[in-house]
Amino acid sequence: MNHFIPLIITLLIALPLSAQTHSYPTSFAPPCRWSNDLPKIQRALAFDTLLKYRPAELQPWLPATPLLTITARLYQQSSKTYLQLRFAFAVPQAQTYYGRIMTNYLVRIILLNGEKIYLPVVRNYPPSTLSATTHYQIDLQLNEHALSALRLHGIDKIGLFWETGYEEYDVRYVDVLRNQARCLQLTSKKTSKK
Repeated sequence: MNHFIPLIITLLIALPLSAQTHSYPTSFAPPCRWSNDLPKIQRALAFDTLLKYRPAELQPWLPATPLLTITARLYQQSSKTYLQLRFAFAVPQAQTYYGRIMTNYLVRIILLNGEKIYLPVVRNYPPSTLSATTHYQIDLQLNEHALSALRLHGIDKIGLFWETGYEEYDVRYVDVLRNQARCLQLTSKKTSKK
């Protein structure tokens, strides 16, 4: 019986991996989630979370709520593509500490491959406070190079200037904008084939 063990081991090693394991596609992309909340916009994706931040020292006071949540979406209007960012601070006096987002400066996006993209703020919505949360929203215009880079690489960090100075945020969900850029590309290909 023991003389069969080397033969069984040899046969198992010689079998192709596909016979031993299952194969799954490596380019998984979640389904595109579209939004219809802005009727003048041709194509708008739903907002997705980029990061939720809650410092450890604030956990006794904010046990379940993150101090900062940043969400993002891409949208197209009049053949231009925009990135819309929302910042939600779980404190009503965030304007006292941060002020407004500066519109004269560029927002810096650092990709996972180390490339840096600088995007102009084309629209800065007035901050609002609802139920003890301060909300900020800005629109950034993407050029073709930036859109192409977002399709290929995930985002590592986002940096922007507030009235009180520069802040840089580590992105937790790095593939959100890459998936959204691919969704826009897929719909552009479908509409061009018609």
